[in-house]
Amino acid sequence: MGESTLDLRRLRSAGLFSIGAGVVHGAAVGLHADHPTLVRIFLACTVLQVGWGILAIERSNRRLAFLGALINGAVVVGWIVTRTKGISFIGGLETAESPQAADTLCAVLGALAAFSAWAGTVPGDVKVRRGAASMVSALMLTTAGLATVRIHDHAHGPEQVAESAFFVDENGAIVAKATTTVPSVPSSESPTTVALGKVTKSLTGTAPATTSAPKPKVTVPTTVPAPDTTAHSHVTTPAAQLAAASGWPRAFDPAQGINISGIGGVTADQESRARTLITNTMRDLQTYADYRTAVAAGYNSIGDGSTGYEHYVKNSLVNDGKFLDSTAPESIVYKVSNGVKTVVSAMYIAPTFTTIDDYTLTNYAGPLMQWHVHNNLCFGTSAQGTQVVVAVAVNGVCSKGVLQTNGSPMVHVWVVAHPCGPFAAVEGVAAGVAAVPDAQRLDLCNASH
Repeated sequence: MGESTLDLRRLRSAGLFSIGAGVVHGAAVGLHADHPTLVRIFLACTVLQVGWGILAIERSNRRLAFLGALINGAVVVGWIVTRTKGISFIGGLETAESPQAADTLCAVLGALAAFSAWAGTVPGDVKVRRGAASMVSALMLTTAGLATVRIHDHAHGPEQVAESAFFVDENGAIVAKATTTVPSVPSSESPTTVALGKVTKSLTGTAPATTSAPKPKVTVPTTVPAPDTTAHSHVTTPAAQLAAASGWPRAFDPAQGINISGIGGVTADQESRARTLITNTMRDLQTYADYRTAVAAGYNSIGDGSTGYEHYVKNSLVNDGKFLDSTAPESIVYKVSNGVKTVVSAMYIAPTFTTIDDYTLTNYAGPLMQWHVHNNLCFGTSAQGTQVVVAVAVNGVCSKGVLQTNGSPMVHVWVVAHPCGPFAAVEGVAAGVAAVPDAQRLDLCNASH
């Protein structure tokens, strides 16, 4: 049986279906940039499906038809597994996910391609109506185009107000774009490490915050009006509302494991990333269990030990091109009690001038993680470097030091038990300002949800 027995109409239709599925796979690569293996799988699917589709349109033979059925059939089977069981050995696919419009369309196109390719091996003498191939081509291009627009909207929806400050390097790691690094400025005005100082020395005289119970906020508000370069008050997102309704934030105790499952509004990818970050931080932060080790490594205190928590910051790491790297946290937090300093948290800081609603930040762990900035602290310099001097007074005026107006977004990851969850902010003025009012924040125990 030779080429004359092939149904060319079906084989060419299979090629068009396969190209459509491949285009959708290619458009989805950016959504999974934080999972290198998954990116490679999507790229392979794109090359195989589009490549085979072109060959199927240009030439025809039985072996090529069976190859198309095999390629697209395998992709469809893989999709079914990811939606029913998950694939434990592929990052980003460990747990099953609910079908979404774009991936379902991709699977349907793949199934049509596989079926049409197999059916093309069956002899057929059905005449192809003039223009039918063009109509199918237009349909495939339109369908794939609509799917990619849908994917693009998902990745860069209305919550995003600026181009992401990050990209994926050749190793699959999320790193900062070179354009986010700013020229060096005098240490007295440095916005990079100052942003880390989310705790405030103005709390002197107030009871130190602890991890055992939420503390009432001091009288200095955490939502002092600030320039537009800092946080904005947005209405809480649907995902955040779902998370709050399902009981987030949830108390965190490393001894009991990482309990972040079953939170509304959180995707499987976001949960996986959050879990990995917590695990890695608990492992790597032990390197700095002794604060003197941190000092020797280049970390300097911002002088807030009197609050009960002391932040040590390493300025050079803020714009080092790394993002949420547990081996190089921009800040390390120690609980101070009777002169004893115990490491309790890492505080990760985004590159300078990253907006608080940058998509890479907000999508990393979804509503599990609440980023914040500090436009409510006044900073000065000392022999040890930049330090918190006092909290912002009435009308945003600093009685001492300089007001922080362009600080980078930051987030805590705790390595000890905390009633407000693994990403909780330090209570009081040290909580800084988020993209939503304090009452809607998901990193504060005393927030009303």
